[in-house]
Amino acid sequence: MNRIILYILLIICTISCNNPFDKNTSEALQGDWVRENYPIEKDSILEEPLPDLYRINTLFTFKADTLLNSNHFGSYNEKTKKYKYLSYKAEFQVKDSMISWFNTITKKNIDFGKVKKITTDTIYLENFMLIREKKIHQYNDFDVIIVTSSGCYGSCPIYNYRLESNGYIIYAGEKFTKINGVYKGTINKEYFNYFKQVLNQIDLKNTDNEYTDNATDGNSEEIVFIKNNKVFKRISFYINDGPPKVKQLLDILRAMNYYIENNKPYYYENYFPILNPFISKKEVDLEDFSDYQLFYLWTELMKHPSKKFQFKLKTFKINKFRYKFIYEEISPQSLETIETDGQRFQIKFKNKPIQYYDLGYNFLVNNNLTYK
Repeated sequence: MNRIILYILLIICTISCNNPFDKNTSEALQGDWVRENYPIEKDSILEEPLPDLYRINTLFTFKADTLLNSNHFGSYNEKTKKYKYLSYKAEFQVKDSMISWFNTITKKNIDFGKVKKITTDTIYLENFMLIREKKIHQYNDFDVIIVTSSGCYGSCPIYNYRLESNGYIIYAGEKFTKINGVYKGTINKEYFNYFKQVLNQIDLKNTDNEYTDNATDGNSEEIVFIKNNKVFKRISFYINDGPPKVKQLLDILRAMNYYIENNKPYYYENYFPILNPFISKKEVDLEDFSDYQLFYLWTELMKHPSKKFQFKLKTFKINKFRYKFIYEEISPQSLETIETDGQRFQIKFKNKPIQYYDLGYNFLVNNNLTYK
């Protein structure tokens, strides 16, 4: 009898000790939220925010007991002074009004923020707010996405990669990346599905083509969407990451190299990280190739090797190149000449025989590039 009484008392104590506010907070958190600062001119954090808040564009998703962070989770080691990437998701809990996420390295809960007040579209924490992000449903179909990131005066990652609609990826990490060198592989299925879900919450047609800021020494990034061998959307970034959903997409694409599986070296010896090869104005009437165009062309060439052929149509030949900074991570052979009629290409590396490629379509015409 005494055991039964103790058991009942334990249940009552457990129920009474649970904080109803914590439960309500966990339920209210479900969904997508944008983090915003409090207006400087407001004295009370419990007053309604001004409509023109400064947006810092970090988007969080709470789903069941999982927190998804568009800017990703990491752990900084004070002894080694190194940052270790963890994941794009972490378990979270609410206890005594404090939201915290679990660090899998330190095995400790890390404070996210203490909740002060909850309304339908806003959760007020001690030092910032979460504003509910409205969902939209799109279907952004693509065959290929090209993603590029340039260097800066610091340790900005330098990479180019090609992501296909089936999760296949060709990745060239040039400097300050998790994977250095040229590889092919597939993207982790769960992460790839996460990427597609976020992509289909963006109205690509009405998204700006450029996001920039009045600053220097930053890196440039591009996301280029391709369907049927033609570019249908190109978004350029310079320091400014854009609105929340666009920044979330960019953050996901930035971390794609952490989720490459079954990676194997890919035509490393034929990689040519050169700048603007088509610049001979006597022969060519086109704008300088950008990083994305050059890398896109290179991936197309590697997918379409051909038998030896002779050109029948007029061609142009380039034998002067401006090379990027070549790091020890990628030290390709010296490129001597490129000759093409737009569809077929003959490429000559130093001390190697000519290599032949036939794309089956005119790459220059499809990319609105013409030559005389």
